[in-house]
This record gives sequence, C-alpha cells and structure tokens, in this order.
Amino acid sequence: HWSEPIQFVASEPDLTPWKENLVISEMMYHPTSATVEEIDAGFSSSDFEFIELLNVGSQALDLTELRFTKGVDFDFAGSAVTTLAPGAYVIVARNVAGFESRYGAGLPVAGAYGPDSLSNGGENVKLSFGQGSAIHEFRYDDSSPWPEAADGSGPSLVLVRPETRPDHAIATNWRASTGAGNPAGSDATTFSGDPNADENNNGLSALLEYAFGSSDSEPSNPSPVSATLAANGALGVTFPRNLAAEDVEISFEKSADLITWTPNTTLIKQDAVNQGDGTEIETWYLPAPATDERCFLRLRVALFAP
Repeated sequence: HWSEPIQFVASEPDLTPWKENLVISEMMYHPTSATVEEIDAGFSSSDFEFIELLNVGSQALDLTELRFTKGVDFDFAGSAVTTLAPGAYVIVARNVAGFESRYGAGLPVAGAYGPDSLSNGGENVKLSFGQGSAIHEFRYDDSSPWPEAADGSGPSLVLVRPETRPDHAIATNWRASTGAGNPAGSDATTFSGDPNADENNNGLSALLEYAFGSSDSEPSNPSPVSATLAANGALGVTFPRNLAAEDVEISFEKSADLITWTPNTTLIKQDAVNQGDGTEIETWYLPAPATDERCFLRLRVALFAP
C-alpha cells in the first residue's frame, strides 16, 4: 500500500557558519617572474600563486563541502586540510612544490589547483558550498581602485581587517602586502604608545607618523601631506600610507572657512604608488567643482576601537 504523495521544495543549505566566519584573506594572483634558478628547477611564474583562507570565528569549520568553482577549480574534500580551527589559515597553491620553494615547507597547504591559474588581469573568484552555493563571490582587478602593486611587482592582495568580515567585492577593502606575500600569517601592525606624543617636535603626532609610515623617534621631517589641483579644477590631497597600519582609519574632512569641518566621503582615489618599503603614496581628489569655490581639505587619522 502506497501513502498519499508528499510534495516538498528543496531549500538552500544554511551557509551561515562559513559566510560569517570564513574569509579569503590573501591572494597571490600575479607573482613576480620566475628566476633563472626557478626556471631551471622546472617552475614557471604562475607556479607561485596561492589563495589563503582564514577562520575568523570562534568555532572550527568543516571544509569538506567547500570548493573553488570560479577562477580556479579546487575541492577541499579529500584534501590535506578539511577542518579549520578558529584563527587558523589554510592555503591552496597552484603548485605545492613551487609554493614551498619560495615560502618554505610546513605551512598549512590543502593542495594544488593547477593546471588552472588566476588571471593576471583580474577575474571572478567563487568559493562555493556544494555544487555552487556561494560563500564568497567577487571580481578582483589589477587596476585602480584595486591595489596595482599586487599585479606582478611582488606584493599580494591582502584583505584589510579580516576579523571584521569585510565585503570582498569592494576594492578598498584590499591592500598590497608589505612584502612578497604572507601565507599563513599577517603583516599587519598595532600602534602602541601615546598617540599625541611628538618626540621629534615636527608637529606631527606619533599616531600621524605611524599612519604615514614614518617614526616619531627619527629626526624631524616636513609634513608629507600636500594639496594638488587637477587640470579640471578638482582639489586633491597626496599623502603616504603605512600599508600595515590596519588599526588606523584615514578619512577626509572639508571646510569653506577653516572653522566648520564636515566629513567628506566623495573623494576618489586616483593614484597609489607603492614605495617598496611598506608604504604607498596615495592621491585622492574631490569631484570637479561646478563653480569657483573656496575649499579646504584635511586628513583625520583615528585608531579603530579594539
């Protein structure tokens, strides 16, 4: 005897644990060219690519059902790492031997995604649960506002303040690493000391020096902040940024009289030149004014709340 037919509708699995606690924290999509020695060892430049994931939550995550389905193809089921502890990293490399030749052995490498490779010009990346339920899907690029220094000059793409679970699709949530990648680690620094101190008496507080990548204990230097005017009349500001100083926020304020200042979020980053020392020189512009007007800009540097 058969029962009456039962109708049901399949629903998406609950992806909350992975969406809220697993981030793609670093991507080396365009490594520096292979050296003569590396070529002799059988490696090509793309063999040094890697993607890093980080568990920013407080519970272990099961990776068995996870896979990269766009950008590269890689399945964590049956890989060397299927469980990710709180605060732990896991790396997927294009070529494990190539990766270890540059970064050393013993790092938490789940496996290889070769012969696939990440596009040097940017592409869509998708980390999926099962056959295609997106945990993270975004498109990175090799041109501004994405960090251009990550396009073959050495640094990798690093997710800024990953513990805050930033939107991976927003370019300003990424920065260039201070060195040639930091797999299974972080190059971010933390400010310490009195933020209002001015040991070298140059008019810049210790916090400003830290944000700009200089030191309050070194001899006095002139202020590194300057104003600039574009050909279309747009007012801009140029300043150095300490890439590792993820614990500070740099924002802009605008005034017409140097008395009343209001936050301004309309500036657009037009240029960022990596200096190769952990800093980059950035230039941000206001939109071109509709009419002649008097305008002043200033930078505001503040520590993020712990």
